[in-house]
Amino acid sequence: MKNVKIIYSLWTKPLVVHEDCLGFNSIDDFISSLILSVNVTRQNYKNIHFYTDEYGMKLIKPYLKQLPFKKIHIVLDKINWVPSQWWAYAKMYVYGLQTKPFIHIDNDAFLWDKIEKKHFINNDVICQHLESYDWEAHKFYYSAIKFYKKHINKEMKKTSKFKHAMNAGVYGALNTRGVEMFQSLYKHATDGARSVLEDKWINTIIDFNNSKDWHAFLWNLINEQSYAYYYAKKHNLRILEILNIDIKFTHLLAGAKRNIKNIEKIEKRVAKKDWIAK
Repeated sequence: MKNVKIIYSLWTKPLVVHEDCLGFNSIDDFISSLILSVNVTRQNYKNIHFYTDEYGMKLIKPYLKQLPFKKIHIVLDKINWVPSQWWAYAKMYVYGLQTKPFIHIDNDAFLWDKIEKKHFINNDVICQHLESYDWEAHKFYYSAIKFYKKHINKEMKKTSKFKHAMNAGVYGALNTRGVEMFQSLYKHATDGARSVLEDKWINTIIDFNNSKDWHAFLWNLINEQSYAYYYAKKHNLRILEILNIDIKFTHLLAGAKRNIKNIEKIEKRVAKKDWIAK
């Protein structure tokens, strides 16, 4: 899998509608993180693609010499019909476009090492790690499935059987069976999105003008992460968890990407073109 397709994506509707800096303190911080992540990845993988929209292209244009993408796909304006809180839908749309094995890496994640060939051969899909609904920090999955019960796969409601989710910091298909899972994930999310937007009760609960609306946020997680686990278990797919193998990997979760010290470290690496883990 030397030439495996690596994917990054950027949908800017959350930035435009809510002036949200994509989880960072500023767009400059986001750009620095993207530059570091892409160049870290490129030490081991050269076939790197970027999926974005017209405004996303405008944002990265001044930095193209620092972003060694093999190809840029401007396709995400097509999904502006979904609410801006559904940031994961952009990724699911990109997953659905793939017809061959791929790995999607979040813009705040850093895959420092190369994944050994044996892991590609012995697994069907890859994720950061599995999250159990029973872990105290992840019990919100139960409430999410209950809230959206009319708009998700019926089997997913059997939480005693499917009570895990696949964290998508690193996410992808390692073979044809894996590709089929991600295409199914996109279809499930699209059908669910149209159904939710037509649900009058849900639309009285969710404030689609509030970027921090909790129920809107939960829609992302159960569609991108819970459905994938359900599908993988149903079809006996083998799951590779990055955090369970001997590989250097960093993901700036939640507030970590707004930590000034973390951003300073990223900026120093970018300035020195220091792409190797110490």
